[in-house]
Amino acid sequence: MNKAMSIPTVSIIIPVHNVAPYLETCLDSLMSQTFQDWEAVCIDDGSSDESPAMLDRYTARDARFKVVHQKNGGVSNARNTGLKLARGTYIQMLDPDDWAEPDMTERLLRMMESTHAELGVCGCFYHHTATGETGRRMPDKFSAGADSVSVHGLDSRVTGNITFCVWDKIFRRSIIEQFQLAFQPGLKIGEDMKFIMEYLSCCHNIAFLARPLYHYRSGAGVTGKTRPVWERLSFQELLESLDVLDSLAGSTPGKLKGRRSRDFHAGLLQAVLMPVSYTHLRAHETPEHL
Repeated sequence: MNKAMSIPTVSIIIPVHNVAPYLETCLDSLMSQTFQDWEAVCIDDGSSDESPAMLDRYTARDARFKVVHQKNGGVSNARNTGLKLARGTYIQMLDPDDWAEPDMTERLLRMMESTHAELGVCGCFYHHTATGETGRRMPDKFSAGADSVSVHGLDSRVTGNITFCVWDKIFRRSIIEQFQLAFQPGLKIGEDMKFIMEYLSCCHNIAFLARPLYHYRSGAGVTGKTRPVWERLSFQELLESLDVLDSLAGSTPGKLKGRRSRDFHAGLLQAVLMPVSYTHLRAHETPEHL
């Protein structure tokens, strides 16, 4: 079997919709990875800008890039297409207007292999496109120092203090397939949160790496980073989405009881109702519920 047809160790899923100004930075960060046995499953979700042509150019340059062009169906639908096509033992998910540190995949992979954890989490940087200001979030509560790795069983303390984002994590494809996990199309807020909470309910442990490896761009792009939720949703859509997320709280490991349950719901409402501006984050600031 030639190299182009071999099964990759890591599949990196990227939903793409009208992000031409940022897409090259994202894709170049994959080509610069120190770990090279990956495939990038790029889903062009009905883009009308130069994004499809850019994806095709990367496919022609590097056989590790796989591109699917489909009608616009939203980020959840695009990620589900990527999950169906992914062949790797491990799954990463990047937003197309963000980028990864060169050693992100290697560090996350080695952590998963050495700890046998079922989910891996790292720190991340936040960048605001308008001001150029940068902040970062680190899993300091679960680390002994810089670059340290720690493994924890899943209780409410752990589940209440990780980000409900997919891009700072590495997943095991076997768990996703065994429990038929997927993103919920049509969910207007909390797509990542729902997927992660359901994934956690299928896990026993999680590994943390105390190092920022992902660069999140705020104020631009495909995944609702520009407008607050009340400008994008009707009141009914907001209520329906909150009902879906609320019903998941009781099914997570630790069952989120008492104060942790109250903290979870307060954080959930803050996350979806308050416009979080990462321009004000500093290196020492770590929002608890995002």
